Amino acid sequence: MTTSRAQDRGGLVAVTPTDRPKYAANLKELLAPGGKLLLVAVEHEPSFGPPHSLSEAEVRALLGDAFEVKVLGREDKMAVEPVWKARGATSFDEVTYLCTRRAR
Repeated sequence: MTTSRAQDRGGLVAVTPTDRPKYAANLKELLAPGGKLLLVAVEHEPSFGPPHSLSEAEVRALLGDAFEVKVLGREDKMAVEPVWKARGATSFDEVTYLCTRRAR
């Protein structure tokens, strides 16, 4: 069964980085061609997590073969997420992507 829309807010960043390819494979199977995935991820120093940091390069490596990946926005969350500064992080960005499933 495939779907035309999905949302992942914090799902992929909760997955251990070594398990991300399996998660991405499931997304590729679940979304029909032309289907859209709204993906919300975070970027921060790799040693702070979960949620685990997920860079744009990693998103493109995981999904770029099957999805057109477009960055919709990036927001610095350090001011509203003080726990990260308290943990010693120097940056904490939330990044939103629109991923459109290509034809198989």
